[in-house]
Amino acid sequence: MNGLQRARLAISSCLALAGLLAVALSLATPRPALARETKQPKAEAGRVVVVTVATARRQVVEDWRRATGTLEALAAPRVAAEVSGKLARVLVEEGDAAHAGQTLAVIEQDDYRLAVEQAKAAVAQAEASLRGARLRLQRLRRLVAKGSAPRSALDDAQASHDAMAAALAAAKARLRQAERALEKTVIRSPVDGHVDKRLVSAGDFIGAGHPAFMLTTAGRLRARLPLAEALAARLKPGLPVRLKSPLSPEKVVRARISALAPAVDPAARAVHVLAELRNPGGWKPGASVRGEILLARRESVVVPAVSVVLRPRGYVVLVLRGNKAREVPVTPGLALADGLVEIRDGLKAGEKVIAEGAGFVRDGDVVKVVAREAEDS
Repeated sequence: MNGLQRARLAISSCLALAGLLAVALSLATPRPALARETKQPKAEAGRVVVVTVATARRQVVEDWRRATGTLEALAAPRVAAEVSGKLARVLVEEGDAAHAGQTLAVIEQDDYRLAVEQAKAAVAQAEASLRGARLRLQRLRRLVAKGSAPRSALDDAQASHDAMAAALAAAKARLRQAERALEKTVIRSPVDGHVDKRLVSAGDFIGAGHPAFMLTTAGRLRARLPLAEALAARLKPGLPVRLKSPLSPEKVVRARISALAPAVDPAARAVHVLAELRNPGGWKPGASVRGEILLARRESVVVPAVSVVLRPRGYVVLVLRGNKAREVPVTPGLALADGLVEIRDGLKAGEKVIAEGAGFVRDGDVVKVVAREAEDS
């Protein structure tokens, strides 16, 4: 075989090996994060597996569920005009702070001032008419008492007096209404907050009920967090919530569920949890918020996550019996942040379980413990 043939053979062999490797990688499946699926080791005479051991212990386990949601303004009023007219002045722009009672815009007041003057004149006229009716009534009472005038004339005078009194009351009501309309030409902020949108400009004609500004309040906020609908039965007002926002990642706000949205979001199949909070400073409506909701707090048995092994019949832990390992079927629960996993059923506190090396041990194997973890670690 010459050099060229040997080179071609070497290249063909490399390509074949590369193809086999690609197939093997495509068939590989990821292992679970809390357990490892291993093939049962073949029996070997005198086989001893080196392992470490941990002690199953009881501790308080908290079931926190995470969700990313949105911050909302607890109050976001649309400020509308209460009377019609042309806007004479607009005094704020988008982004400006607004305090409760602050003037945002003013509608031209000339027509409303004239209406007030007209109402005042009507009141004065009604007062004069009432005074005349009162004097006539007094005279007729004296005349009737002397027998110089008929009783019917007194009755007519009394009715006229009462009508004039009612007319005066109506005139005064119209005056108050005109003065109130004049006051409403000044559009004011109903809350402390910021101008989110300005919807009008000076010179615009605006009708009663037409929105002029959109305000947002940032002092009190509400976090809206979507959780899977399967958790709906476990969610209720009052459950603790921890909140963080990218706007100030160092701040953690503690709150409680204030309410649950009455309907499931059909698009996301999620239940919306609402939690009210006081703004810690720098948080803004519309920003994202990361929340953790405490669904349950219980005392459970925990073991290192590496102790839980997935075998064909299910999850097991290998308990140390003398110098041998024994498989015990278990029901895993929550994966904890400190590298532990909750065991809901199948294991008692105080039992010694194999930690490192558990995935390579079979039921009945002789093991050699090279390190023991502290009882309370």
